Amino acid sequence: MNHSWMDIWPPHKEVVVEDDPEQILEAINDRGITRLLVEDISPSSATFLRETISSAQHRIVSALANSPTGRVDQADITVISCSAAEENVLDSLDLRSCPMN
Repeated sequence: MNHSWMDIWPPHKEVVVEDDPEQILEAINDRGITRLLVEDISPSSATFLRETISSAQHRIVSALANSPTGRVDQADITVISCSAAEENVLDSLDLRSCPMN
């Protein structure tokens, strides 16, 4: 599927992996990702190879949890912006301007 309107471009930047914690963390490691934004959900148990965990621990600088509601339980940071920045985000999410519609 063409995701260029979502800023996933060029197409090889969209990485699809199995819904498996080890494979997801391996893909994060393979791409050298240092900062993560993850969905605020209840943690689940997972088994990782020692090498996978070690690589992630040495490289990942920060991980933030987000929620579609804009609020997460026990938040320890707050992200704020000016109204112009918020308007830009809303404009970019406006599906009426999406070329696929």
